[in-house]
Amino acid sequence: ASDGVRLLFTGASGTGKSLAAQWLASRLGLPVQRVDLAATMSKWIGETEKNLSALLARAEHADVVLLFDEADALFGKRTEVANGNDRFANAQTNFLLQRIESHSGIVVLTSNSRTRFDPAFVRRLDFIIDFPPPDAQARRGLWEAHLGEAAAALAPTDLNRLAAGADLPGGL
Repeated sequence: ASDGVRLLFTGASGTGKSLAAQWLASRLGLPVQRVDLAATMSKWIGETEKNLSALLARAEHADVVLLFDEADALFGKRTEVANGNDRFANAQTNFLLQRIESHSGIVVLTSNSRTRFDPAFVRRLDFIIDFPPPDAQARRGLWEAHLGEAAAALAPTDLNRLAAGADLPGGL
């Protein structure tokens, strides 16, 4: 293990997982480096591992908070081995587990569900934080924060009615 910190933020889309990662980084005075999973993953054997190793090495030197949105695409469950592709996928997952565990920086992974991750990976995380959908009171607070002065133009009863009736996540 390393002196790094590995966090998993889980919850439905729009519950504030990425926003929380950005808030954490700002509190630590560090920039966020969002990992582009499409650019990191490769169909060629060994390329994804090489890309991730290079990315993590750069992040350690730059002292950033790494953010893997929808990380289960990269750190998903290992499968029963039925063919060579399954063996390759499992070897890739094993490599990723070891490399993230040895990373000396802060890594934040987001996902809609904890169950999409390999149990061995979940055990290696330092913190798992579940983000529930906001209730009416929380939605009202979020809207007031985002609308700023424009929220003052709405009557408090209208804002309450809107927050109670519009069960929308924050990311929409």
